[in-house]
Amino acid sequence: WPGQELAVAVRTEGENLARFGVSTVLLSVVGDDRSGQRILAQAVDAGIDVSRVLVVPGADTGAYMALMEHTGALAFALNDTRIAESLRPQLIYHKRRLIQEAAMVVLDASPPIETLNTIFRLANRYQVPVCADPTSVMLASRLIPHMSDLLLVTPKTAFVSLISDFNFSSSGTITSFKAFTTTVLTAIIFSLHLI
Repeated sequence: WPGQELAVAVRTEGENLARFGVSTVLLSVVGDDRSGQRILAQAVDAGIDVSRVLVVPGADTGAYMALMEHTGALAFALNDTRIAESLRPQLIYHKRRLIQEAAMVVLDASPPIETLNTIFRLANRYQVPVCADPTSVMLASRLIPHMSDLLLVTPKTAFVSLISDFNFSSSGTITSFKAFTTTVLTAIIFSLHLI
């Protein structure tokens, strides 16, 4: 799970699990900058094992900045997640024992497609359930080929619109839908982020 954007999205779930006493390991990449140091320190403070995080010398930790409308809708966003390319399939395969010994894998859609494919392939091989946060609409389509392999998806409304017949207003309320099929019901479990 590379960089700050990813660390914030997935690290938050990992932090929640760690605070409930669940042994949690973060496999990610960060730069050797202040942002990367801060992310790792916060994760350690929450009880997350960061010993498998790759710190890339000379790289900037991923960053995301959003400008919101007064309604809470996203107006504009900038990101620099080039460091995500450092999370290669070979790294995941080399650390495959983490997946083999895991009770569950929690990821978001930020890693490169080949890396996501490797994670899902290994999780299937070792029969480890996978939960996912789509991260953004732009990245969410990377998860669509793996919907049947996911135990849990924590979608934003735009992701639900992408994979179903639902349309949402900017406030997140359903404005129209054609049909809510059994396929969608079985492929996605909606989470309210109660943790």
